[in-house]
Amino acid sequence: MPRRNNISPELDAKTKDWVRALLRVEMTEKKITYKQLVDLLRFAGLEEKEINLRNKITRGELSAANLLLCLKVMGTRTVNLERWVLSTETDWNIDRALADDLVKVLDRDDQAGLYTLLIGEIATPVTITLERRSSSNATAYTVSHAIKTPALAEPHRANVQSDANPERALRRAIRGLTSYYRLAVDAGHSPSGDWLIPTEELGPKPKYDAVGHRIS
Repeated sequence: MPRRNNISPELDAKTKDWVRALLRVEMTEKKITYKQLVDLLRFAGLEEKEINLRNKITRGELSAANLLLCLKVMGTRTVNLERWVLSTETDWNIDRALADDLVKVLDRDDQAGLYTLLIGEIATPVTITLERRSSSNATAYTVSHAIKTPALAEPHRANVQSDANPERALRRAIRGLTSYYRLAVDAGHSPSGDWLIPTEELGPKPKYDAVGHRIS
């Protein structure tokens, strides 16, 4: 798998300006400051300084994916917007997906789409596999382990495990682990190997209804 590729054309300036305007309206209506937005993004796995975030939004330098993430962490419903906006974002770079201070890369094979990582202070290796689907041109991902910290009622496994953009697919897989790791550590819990559970031990993936209630 190459590290960069043109998935589809970049968002045109008019469309990106519209998304930025929507973000500013949402911040005003919800009375969310840039500092609060930075905190919300950090819990979602995106580290950004307040001044940098403000400048990127003002200058139109924030990617479509991160503009959308800003809306999502503020509680804005973005399902239809996500399908439209993210499908048009341009090139990708696996290096960016792996650039997380909680991630140590043990093995990396971009051609095979295999990545073996350590998360934080946990010594258990985690393997993430990316697979390009020829039928939909999306990238599916699987993770060898789920995370179950003292702050979670049940092990976390992503409900959606594919993305049109390979970088985002890998980043989502990683953040599904690191975001909950961070939340647990911030709450005062000490990292433990018990936090990672092989997905094969969890049985079938739970199913949820349209409003997010577990049905099986």
